[in-house]
Amino acid sequence: MQFSHRRRVRPTLDVTPLIDVVLQLVIFFMLTTTFSLYQGINVNLPKVVKAEEHQEKDLVVTITKENRVYLNDREVTVEELAETVKPLFVASQPRVVVIRADQEVKHGKVVEVMDIVKGAGAEKLAIATEQKESK
Repeated sequence: MQFSHRRRVRPTLDVTPLIDVVLQLVIFFMLTTTFSLYQGINVNLPKVVKAEEHQEKDLVVTITKENRVYLNDREVTVEELAETVKPLFVASQPRVVVIRADQEVKHGKVVEVMDIVKGAGAEKLAIATEQKESK
């Protein structure tokens, strides 16, 4: 007696829904991480009654209360500042350098940084401040 051999159907796993879920999770995490706020450099700016908004912020030099100097969010030493800034002034357009100094920084440190930047070729200097809260 001969028995007919039944073909065995092997079960297959459909990975399409798994891939869809994984891609949706990747997209979700990519979007939510872009909403995290960049804290930047913590500086307490001096407060004034009339603060002006600068439209052209080409270069920003930040001095923290620990006397750390940053050029556009990159920490540099005072000696490196002149070497780093000088090539940026080669372009023909005038550049404004905004100095963001913490209110606890000594005046001499700010003047030293201003002198270095001015000697490197800055045409205009601006000191960043915050608007005083009205009472």
